[in-house]
This record gives sequence, structure tokens and C-alpha cells, in this order.
Amino acid sequence: MTHCRTALSATVCLLLATIPPARAQCVDYRDFLRPVSSLEMPGLAYGAATDGNVALVARSDSTLAVVDLANPSRPILAATVATGGQSAGVAIGDRFGYVAAGEAGVVVVDLADPYAPGVVATVDTPGRARALCLSGDWAFVADLEGGVQVLDIADPGHAQLVASFCDSFFVEDIAVLDGKAYVAAGYDGLLVVDVRDPRHGLFEGAVAGLWDAADVATEGRHVYVLQHTPVYVDVVEVGSLTGPRVLQSFYLPDWANDLVVAGDRLYAAGNDDGLFVIDVSDLDAPRLVGGIDTPGAAMAVSLGGGFAVVADLDRGLTVVDIASPQAPARLGEVLTVYAPKQIAVEGDYAYGLEYEVMQIVDIGEPAAMTVVGTLDFAPGILSGLAVAGGLACFADNGRTLRIVDVSNVSSPALIASLALPAYASTVVLSDDLALVSDYWTGLQLVDLADPRQPRLLGTVPWSNCPGRVAVSGRVAYAAAGDAGLHVIDFSDPAQPFLAGTLALGGETYDVAVRGQYAYVIGEPVGLQVVDISDRLQPRVVAACPSVAGSLSLAPDSDYAYVRQGRGFKVLDLHDPLQPCVVGEVFQSGEIAGMCAFAGGVLVGDWDDGLVMYPAQCAQVAGVGTATVTARAPVIQVAPNPLTTRSEIAFDVERAGRVDVQVFDVAGRRVRRFGSSMVGAGPARLSWDGCDDGGRSLPAGVYFVKVRSGQTTSTARLALVR
Repeated sequence: MTHCRTALSATVCLLLATIPPARAQCVDYRDFLRPVSSLEMPGLAYGAATDGNVALVARSDSTLAVVDLANPSRPILAATVATGGQSAGVAIGDRFGYVAAGEAGVVVVDLADPYAPGVVATVDTPGRARALCLSGDWAFVADLEGGVQVLDIADPGHAQLVASFCDSFFVEDIAVLDGKAYVAAGYDGLLVVDVRDPRHGLFEGAVAGLWDAADVATEGRHVYVLQHTPVYVDVVEVGSLTGPRVLQSFYLPDWANDLVVAGDRLYAAGNDDGLFVIDVSDLDAPRLVGGIDTPGAAMAVSLGGGFAVVADLDRGLTVVDIASPQAPARLGEVLTVYAPKQIAVEGDYAYGLEYEVMQIVDIGEPAAMTVVGTLDFAPGILSGLAVAGGLACFADNGRTLRIVDVSNVSSPALIASLALPAYASTVVLSDDLALVSDYWTGLQLVDLADPRQPRLLGTVPWSNCPGRVAVSGRVAYAAAGDAGLHVIDFSDPAQPFLAGTLALGGETYDVAVRGQYAYVIGEPVGLQVVDISDRLQPRVVAACPSVAGSLSLAPDSDYAYVRQGRGFKVLDLHDPLQPCVVGEVFQSGEIAGMCAFAGGVLVGDWDDGLVMYPAQCAQVAGVGTATVTARAPVIQVAPNPLTTRSEIAFDVERAGRVDVQVFDVAGRRVRRFGSSMVGAGPARLSWDGCDDGGRSLPAGVYFVKVRSGQTTSTARLALVR
């Protein structure tokens, strides 16, 4: 697909009025599933494991990366260990890491000092070690053509191969639950082996009705099996007198590589779709509740300390906050003829272009949105919507500018048309002018002083394929493909001229302007922030390579929303020199178009029509105005281990909202102390070892997580009884 076509399908969003404040609803997207950091590294990341303190990343270059997660917002590559084979699966047990290193077998690494790890044992296996599962003093290895190999790891420094089973099967993954091993054996399905005596595994057979098993995870009395033909999950009930049986099956949004289940949430490493989360509390109706579009391709996922770590192929490691593993609830939706590809908002109405149809939707009450007007231009293909002052303008088949009177929303009427010289992709309204961006001939300026008699005033020719156009005063900025960013002066609409071009690298296709900055998106460079205070000498001042898609700036706000495939990212632009992602929405259906406005975010959903999500709440006054990155809070817990009560102390660098939570080793939140405003300086609270319901928690390892502003810290805590 060329970038010309990408530009055509990009969201065009225009805002001239806001929803009354009483109707506006907002949330803090930081309170939901969100990425907190990424760490790029050499090689391809295939596997990941974490205990909340460190993360291990198995890599294609025959190495294991050890990452310090003391501050998940600032992960540190602590060390790299040679494994002797292409590393794939990885697990952590006590202070040791276990690596499935392909033809090199299993490598055991001492992690007592993450900055000075050392290989203490290597165990060759007959096949190629791909994945492994730790259970007590045993490691069960999925050894591909070598079946399942059993290692005695009671003394990790002297780990040894003691048994094997399923030797005639091609084994891709394995999980152990209550003395039974569940073996993912590809097209041979899910195999069950009694491993109460691991040295003498007893083969029990294959689960009926399963014909493909690529990955397996367990939780409670259920085994979750990933199939690739097609891509869905089978839920197997185990532990009953009648033996294991398939209880339910459900499709995943897209291809997946790895599954992890914690409580009533299933986490799937979804390849190019990133990480997505399924609510499995009701197995009769599993549902997608959230997701994160990671920078690379998600190959594996592991949970610990309230975070998920994702092996992200060519982009290294991505850390995701899963304290609240879902997306914000929709405010409303209305079924439209098609999914709107271009959306504009004026007052209480949204306008959407859907192939040959323009529809008008009353969004004054989000929970009861209603289609109030429709205008059909069949067999046309409409693009480049702009709405202002009771007029809607757009291109029809790229060759004709349509001008529609929408002053009566229930009866929109075509009042004029103007032939265009080539193929228009974007329309922008500025006072009495329409700026029409054309793929081949340039930017056309159309006089709309009398909208019933539009006339062409001037043209700025160009040979590049431009994307979206944004206007500030009498200057237009055009995303110009491989040319970068065009700057057009139209102070005299009859004689507009190209004032300059800024090369940006790659192919630019979207641009939005606020104040002295232009926000330009392209491939493969992502988001670039351009200082346009001197229009003759624009310059790049910041970049965010992981952000790509169609950009929509919220009015009177320092937030932007970027459409990406099945969802959108929320960008904090309080400091334009440090743009950052603060939240994300992932849904089952593809998003065709998007528009941010004062009352929320509208998306054109291929499944549900026009959908409204809440806006990001404004920051507390004073927060985010500094240009210095905040320091993560340092947590101290005493006494540790906890017997009856411990004090959690931390320093807050800047006044703001602080959230303190406790998680178990599986990543499940067990206690939340609430989110409240805290002044700068020391803060403290105490924990009695009970959950949110006042019930005493079992002895074990727990993690205290403190989030302050954009930064997050964790501390390990042992609870003894």
C-alpha cells in the first residue's frame, strides 16, 4: 500500500464547538491498561519472564538479557549472558533463570546479582529446547522433536536430565497443574501425562476434540490451549472424575504466540497486535477488555509485580502496567450505514463520511446517540470532510468538491459543487476559504464567501503525494510523503506560494498544528514535533518513533489521540519536547476513523458504527509544566518480612496524584490503598497483610507498587505467618 492511499484513509477531524461542560465526561487513561516503558536491545526477543524485580529476555543472538525492573518506568539492561543457542523460552525460579536455548539445551543462570549473572549449569537435550515449565524441584522442557525432557533442579548448579516422555511427539509447550503435565503437541493436540512421579511419567492420552495445540497455560481447574488453525483458545476443564474435557472455545482478535492466565484475565502476546486481555470470568461469554499495541511484534508475555513484560521481537522488551487490565468503558454507540472513515464535530452533532454516504449523529447525550440526518451520493466515494458554520465540505470521487448546507441537521442539502483538477484527499476550512489537497496537482484554494457559488482562487503546485493538511492563521502545513513537511503561505489566497519544505525522513502522511508546534507522523520515523515559530526555518525538536497512525488533537487540551488499527493511543503533549503515551484503547473491531473533541473521542468502528470513548481528564494545575523528568519514588518497607504490620514509606518529588497498590507474584492486585493527591516530600502508610476485603493473605512474596505522575516504582515484600 502506498502512502498516498494511507493519507486518503486517514481521519480528518475538525472541531469548532464543544459539548457543554455538564455533558463532558473524562477518565484518566493512566488508571487503565497502559504501556510504561520499552527497552530496545540487540537481536530478536523471543521469550520473556519476570519475578517483578528482574526480567529475562531470551534472544535470537544466543544470549539472555537480564533487565533491572526496580523502576519499571526506567528498565535497565543489567547484563547479557551467552547461552550457546538461539534462546526461546525462559523461566525464573527463586534466584535462578532457566533458558530453553534451542540446540544448546537448557542453561541455568544464577541471578543473585542481576548485574553479574553467571551460568552455573548447562544440560543438553536430545531435541531443541523451546519452552519450559518449573514445578517444585523439576523443570519440564518442551524439546520440540525431543518430546518432553525432565530435569531435576533441586540443586540448580547441578541440574541434570532424569527422565523423558512423549518422545515420539513434536512438543511446542508444556504446563503442569496438580501433578498432571499438559503438553502442547501441535497437530497431535493436547496430551496429558501423570507426573506425580516426574521420573516415571504416565501417559494418559490426548484430550478429545483438540486437533491443534501451539501453547498452553493453566489457572485453577482450567487449561487454556492456543490453536493456530484457526486462531482461537480452547478451555479444557480438568480435575473432574470424567477426565479432561473441552468446556469452551473462543476466537482471538488475531494471531497469538503466547498465553498467560492470572485469575479471571487471559493475556495473549498477539504478534503485530501487541498484548491483548480477555476477561474469562464467565467462560460462556469471554470478552476482550483491553490491549496494548506494542512497538514490535509481541512474541511472549510474563506477569509479575503488577506488570506484564512482553518480548517484542525487534523492539526488545515492553513493560505494561496491568493494575487495572481493561480499557475505559464506552460512553455510547450508534449503528451507522458503514464505519465512518472521516469524522467532524460541531456543537452537539457529529458528521461522518462512509463511502458514498454522509450521516449526521446527535451526540448531545452519549448514551443515546441517534442518527438524525443522511445524504446519499451513490455511487461516489467521499473523502476529506470539513465542517464549519453550518457547511460541510468534502471531495466526491476525488474530482468534485461538494458543499452541503447542514444548518438543518435532519435535512442536509447539497447547495454547490466544484470540479477539481485531479484527485483530492483532504479538505480544510479556514474562514471563507476551503483548502483542498490534491495528490498530483497541489493545494487548491477555493473561495466560499458565497457557498452557493464557489470559485477557485489559487493553486500551489507540487509533485509529491501529500497527506493531511493543517492550518494555522494564513499558513498551511502539508504532510508531503517523502518530501517531508510543506509550508504554504496563503496570506494572499489568490497567490499562495510554497514558503519552504522540511525533510523529515521516511514518508509523512499526517500533520496537526497547535500553537508553535506541528505534530507530524510518518513511516518509519513515527511522531516528530516540529517548531514552527519561524515558518521559514521549521526544525524538529522532539520525536516519538513508537507512535504511528492518524492524529487527532483534542481542543483546549494538551492531549492527542492516535488511531492505530484496532484502537488508539493517548498522548500527553503538556511538554511538546517530551511527548509521551499515557494510555491506550484496544478493541475487537478495526477503527476506520477517529475524531477527538471536548466531550470525548469518536471512532468509526467496523463492527459497531460510531462509538464514543471518554476524553483524557486535564492535569491538575501546575502538574506537567516542568521540563525536567520526574524521579521515581524510592520505596522502603519495614519490617520486611511482614508478620503483623509493615510501614510503606516513599518520597514524592512533585505534588500530584499518588496510587499505592499491592500485588501477588502472579500479578493479581490484592490491595489498593486508593488514589489521592499528595504533597511533595515524604509519605507513608501501613499494611496489615490483608486484602481489600479484610481477609488475611497467605504467606509468600508480594510487590508494593507506587505510581506518582508518570513514574512507577515497586518494592518486594515477604509476608510470613
